[in-house]
Amino acid sequence: MTQLLTLTVTDQPSTWESLGFTVDDIAVRIGTVTILCAGKPTSADEPKGILEWTIGWDPETLEAHDVDPDDLPGDIDGVPTSAIVGAGTPPVAPVHPNGVTTIDHVVVMTPDLDRTVAEFEALGISCRRVHEGAAYGSKTVRQAFFWLGNPDGTDEEKVIVEVVGPQVVEPDQAHEPARFFGLALTSADLTLSASVIGEHMKPPTEAVQPGRKIASISSKAGSTVALVLMSPHPK
Repeated sequence: MTQLLTLTVTDQPSTWESLGFTVDDIAVRIGTVTILCAGKPTSADEPKGILEWTIGWDPETLEAHDVDPDDLPGDIDGVPTSAIVGAGTPPVAPVHPNGVTTIDHVVVMTPDLDRTVAEFEALGISCRRVHEGAAYGSKTVRQAFFWLGNPDGTDEEKVIVEVVGPQVVEPDQAHEPARFFGLALTSADLTLSASVIGEHMKPPTEAVQPGRKIASISSKAGSTVALVLMSPHPK
């Protein structure tokens, strides 16, 4: 099993605290994942948003895919990646005043979906399904979905990685790496979330997933990460 352990973002801890998260120094623990607030870039030339993730691999998965633990890459198709073998038990997450309980999914953008999927699968992260349809501003895209965590566990024990690419690879963009885009977080109560976050949370609308609602967080809230909140999965 592979497991998402940390995400490092270019935000101040105070930004997440102002959005109703419980912050411990620079750490925001959501479900089994720890978000590390590294502070905003000092210049416009520096990257912003999600900088990198840490993924834990179990030795059995690596052995099954003939991957030497010493050869785990520093990126997955350009997505900066720190690797840990035998990650252990993640720390217990606190209760957040804004109602957020888990990370629903991490969005990764790519100019070549098949290439990025192959990079994930070569490391033992299996693609669960590929979907084609309208999303992200009504553009028709292809989306591949992966689990980072226990696929048979609770919502707290698994995080979806959604890799989004064009229907057709554009020759002038084919050489570009995959990159982080944003985060979707699950809130147990969007009404509570709105009361805590205030004007920076947009009114919820129907999500693509049946029975769920989604609300985006304005960039005016100060986060460099594209954030949305979603209602829980229907029982």
